[in-house]
Amino acid sequence: YPNPFTNEIYFKTKADILNKKYLIYNASGQLIQSGILNGNKINCSDFSKGLYFIKLEGSTKLVKVIKEN
Repeated sequence: YPNPFTNEIYFKTKADILNKKYLIYNASGQLIQSGILNGNKINCSDFSKGLYFIKLEGSTKLVKVIKEN
């Protein structure tokens, strides 16, 4: 959350997602960022306005988020 976001994406932190790898893809399916969740937010201030998908390690679910500004 929030969705749409401007600079950071926040997660409702649960112990089971901490230290998990995340992958962020753009609308074309290109991997644009990856890392390890070591808190409850991911900085996305360098992203262009548009649609993105987040995938967490161990999950098959993609979460759709929209960047404004």
